[in-house]
Amino acid sequence: MKNSYYKDFPFAQNVYIFKSNSFECKETPDLNVYGIGFQDFYYKDVNYSNINIIQNEKPNILIMHASLDSGSEENREYNPILESRLEALNMDYIALGHVHKPYYNEERHQKIVYPGSLVSQGFDEVGEHGMIAGEINEKRELSYKFIKLDDTEFTKLEHNVEKYESKEDLIEGLNELSLNEKNLYEVILVGSKNFEINVREIFKLITKPNILKIKDNTSLKYNLDEIQNEKTLRGLFVKELLKKKEENIYSEEEIDKAIEIGLNSLKE
Repeated sequence: MKNSYYKDFPFAQNVYIFKSNSFECKETPDLNVYGIGFQDFYYKDVNYSNINIIQNEKPNILIMHASLDSGSEENREYNPILESRLEALNMDYIALGHVHKPYYNEERHQKIVYPGSLVSQGFDEVGEHGMIAGEINEKRELSYKFIKLDDTEFTKLEHNVEKYESKEDLIEGLNELSLNEKNLYEVILVGSKNFEINVREIFKLITKPNILKIKDNTSLKYNLDEIQNEKTLRGLFVKELLKKKEENIYSEEEIDKAIEIGLNSLKE
């Protein structure tokens, strides 16, 4: 890629960067290692027919940045390929990059593997992280195992708020959570709430240092269909806001927040 950091960085002698837009083979005393370099941030339409498999007794290994069986439009920009297409290459082992979560199956000796990143870098990469260590014997039989390298895991934890009657109760409950001290948490609030929840305000009062984020996925406890039929001020209030929701004047989230604040004020 133009202006790529890889072009100028002084890598060690035992590091080889695949730079070509066609497949290369780097032959070692024990292995034939194949790869292809990305020529741009996005890369697709790779020609797999130009892989020239070396016919010798050495195992053939392919390393490549790719989106395996990609479904989203975004992933189809990062060298998309079907698993069946890779299997047809008859490689002894294929290590893929792009997905940072490990993808492997030790029991069936899966040959196409995402080792994942060595360490987790955010809440979009939850779970264990490490490396795949494997062996290919004289019969070209593959065995490997995952070795965890990072003691810290990013973890998403759902927490139901239905039992809490106030903001103060919720803050106390969050501060009393039993958490793994080595992990970093995003707490996702769920369930029907009995009071207005301001995530920023609550987060400031959390004493658990490994709670890094709080997300509000709660719902209103009120039965809005019943309330809008009441001949009361709160009935008129809810009816008017639900009408605005149908007219798409404001977003659903904005309407729900307005209803929540309004109903809490009207019951005081």
